[in-house]
Order: sequence, then structure tokens, then C-alpha cells
Amino acid sequence: MHRHVTSAIVILLAVTSGASLAADWPMFRGSPDLKGISPDTPPTAPALLWTFDAGDAILSSAVIVGNTLVVAAESGNVYALDPKIGTERWHFKTEGTIESSPLILDSHLYVGDSVGNLYKHKLANGSNVWTYAAGDQILGAINWNKPNATNGTHILFGSYDYSLHCVDSMTGSNVWRYATDNFINGAPAISDGVAVVGGCDGMLHVVDMNTGTARHSVVIGNYIAGSPVISDGQAYVGHYDNGVVCADIVAGKQLWSYNKSKQPFFATPVLTPTLAIVGGRDRSVIALDRKSGELRWTFRTNGRVDSSPVLIGKHVLIGSEDGFLYLLNAADGKKAWSYEVGEGITASPSIANGVIYVGNHKGTLFAFGEKIAP
Repeated sequence: MHRHVTSAIVILLAVTSGASLAADWPMFRGSPDLKGISPDTPPTAPALLWTFDAGDAILSSAVIVGNTLVVAAESGNVYALDPKIGTERWHFKTEGTIESSPLILDSHLYVGDSVGNLYKHKLANGSNVWTYAAGDQILGAINWNKPNATNGTHILFGSYDYSLHCVDSMTGSNVWRYATDNFINGAPAISDGVAVVGGCDGMLHVVDMNTGTARHSVVIGNYIAGSPVISDGQAYVGHYDNGVVCADIVAGKQLWSYNKSKQPFFATPVLTPTLAIVGGRDRSVIALDRKSGELRWTFRTNGRVDSSPVLIGKHVLIGSEDGFLYLLNAADGKKAWSYEVGEGITASPSIANGVIYVGNHKGTLFAFGEKIAP
């Protein structure tokens, strides 16, 4: 195989004190509400543990459950790796290219491609179980929901066929399809019986998970290219008109709008109890007051920030197209640590069992964690 692992610095990991073996990261942002909050404690001094060459740009998040890590390259190659040392176990290739972050659920892997295919594969060996065909490309991450004890598990994703799709995980058949008036580029966030998804129709759609019908359609007024995050009955999402919006998804109305940036927002915010933190294409990471939308701090990078931040302890982890991975203090935005990965980062970082994983545009997956002293 032409893929390789950099072995000179492959080390056994010391799991940080706050981590447990159950601290998986099975999907984009870690959970269906897309909160992006890790239960782990960040490494006290993050060190590079290993790298893996995927052969093409990595634009989506790595996903980890137990002793299996899966990462997808833009070329359509999907790799299963050992998360401790980065060695390959198996791989398969999709028909189209991949920007969509995969999902690991119930010992299976789900991933979408640019042709519009949603694939279900066995996590143990990578063999295909079924393939579902949407009408156009799937660029946003794959999500899931279990509506009740009798209806099984549903897989959700948006497509450029103007639709939010709900698919039965066992059969690969369509459960329902919610139509919008334009492309869906991001992923749906799921919480409290609803899926919330932004569209290029300028609407934030709040969809009933059982019926696939709209509870609310909140007018945003411009393309929503990214994915929302849900917390406490509210959704936070950036949009193409250089702003970030907070919406009440129970009442179906905007609560506030921040519009002082000079470039669009493609990333998903991460939330602390008081702040909504997100990167933008103006090369900045900003923190907004969750109640008022007022700007609280700004951190400047040297590239666009489409990478969605992750909260780990009291720090925010985020990548930039300037080729750096940053660890910032969530309270004030001051840099605590950074690492240059050599090429731009669009993917959102993933954290499992005290280890940080992120891919770059060159196609290198990096693993950072505590380094055991010799």
C-alpha cells in the first residue's frame, strides 16, 4: 500500500485524567445535537503521536468508537485505522468524492458522497450492507435519531436535491423526505424530537422527527452553508451574509443576529454556558454573548476558519486554513497552544480518550496526546 504511518513518534498513549474508554467520538461534533463538547480533559502538553497519509485532502472529521477510527479522503477512499498507532485495517472507495463527515452507529459506518449515495458498511471489515441514492450530492455530515422504541433507528442527512432525508438504518429505505427550496449544504442538528437544518433557501427549518413535517421555518434571509448547534431550545448558526443567528426553535423566531463580520460563516458554533464561539472566513474566531449576541472576544488567524470548534475542558480547539491547529482559552480567546500541520485545516477536530485527531488539505491525519516520558 502507498498509505503510510509515520512511525518514528508512534508511542503508547497516556490517557488524561478526565478521559475514559467510553469517551468515543462517533460523528461530526460528537453528538446528534452537534454541540461539539468533549467530556475529556485536554492533554497538558499535546505532542504529535502519529500521522497517517490518506492520499488526498481530508475535509471531514474523523470518527472513533472503541478501537476503530474512520477517516474519509476527498478522493472517496474511506479508511479504518487503529486509533492508538494509526495503522490501516481496511478501506473502501465510494463512487463520488467525500466532504461529508461519517457516522459510526451500532457497529456500522454511514458515509455520504458527491454522487448522492449514502453507504452503510460493517465496521468490522468494511463490507457494504446497503446503498441509498439521494437525488444529488451529500456534503453535510450524517446524523441519526431513534424516534421511539418501536420505530427503529433513523439516519438523517441533507442533500443538494433540496431535501432532508430520513432513512431506515436496517433496510436503507426512505422513511420520509422533507423538501426545501434550495440546496442543503450542512448537517441537521437533532434534539427533543426535532431536526434543525439550514438551507440555501435562507431558512432555518425545524422538522418534526416523527412525521417529517415542518414545525417552524425561521427566516434568516441568506444562504446557510453550515450546520446549526442546538442547546436549551435554541439553535445557533452562521450564514453567508456575514452573520450569526440565535433562534428559538420552540417558538420559531429569531432572538438575535450578529452582523459585524466582513465575510461569511461556514463553521458550526460551539457553546459554553455564556458564549457562542465560531470561526469565520474573515480569518477570525469570535465569541458572542449567548443572551445578547454581543461580541466578547476575537482571535485572529492568518487564514479562513471553516473548521468547527470543539470545547474540551475550558479550552476551544479549532483549525484554520493558515495551517495551524489552535487551542484557545474559551473565556478570553487567548492562545494556549498551537501546532503547524503544514496545510490548511477545514475539518472539525475530533477528540476521543484524551487524543485529538484532525486532518489537513494535504491528506494527513494527525493524532495529538500525552507523550509518555522515556
